[in-house]
Amino acid sequence: MEAKIEFKLLKTIRNFEGMNLKGSVFKEKEVQGKKLLTLELVFSDNGLYKTMVLVLNEDLTIGDYQDIYEQIIKWNIKTKLK
Repeated sequence: MEAKIEFKLLKTIRNFEGMNLKGSVFKEKEVQGKKLLTLELVFSDNGLYKTMVLVLNEDLTIGDYQDIYEQIIKWNIKTKLK
């Protein structure tokens, strides 16, 4: 990864430091005829809410990282039931 891109990503992530994860949801979207899997993470701290949207490679996420995918889905279901 280029250093310039890595710097931008780390700078963006720092905006969420210290905030609590309040919810997550996977969504499939179609952009220019391509299906994309997104993960929307909602963070909150002292009444301020921020959303981080990650675009994922569906084959890798559901294939190689199935266990992580399942854990996030289970956590998402638990938090929605409360």
